[in-house]
Amino acid sequence: DVTIRDGTVLDPGAPFTKTWAIKNVGTCPWPESFVLKPTGGEALGGQAVPVPPANPGETVEVSVALTAPQAPGVYRGSWGLCAADGERYR
Repeated sequence: DVTIRDGTVLDPGAPFTKTWAIKNVGTCPWPESFVLKPTGGEALGGQAVPVPPANPGETVEVSVALTAPQAPGVYRGSWGLCAADGERYR
């Protein structure tokens, strides 16, 4: 997490930007067609966003515009690196 660490308390309905630093720990470069998209839990209004290409060992930052829920509580969402066809990259 670069911004908005887990457990951060936000005002109800507040827009915020979540940024992750993602490292390519594999042996193949990531193509321009990769996206980060919601894969489970609460998406908080977030949509798939492009992921910059990254060679093995490189770290890129990816930001998503989100909105805090109106009701108090603990909310969790899962996001995953996906190919252009929507299949989750593992």
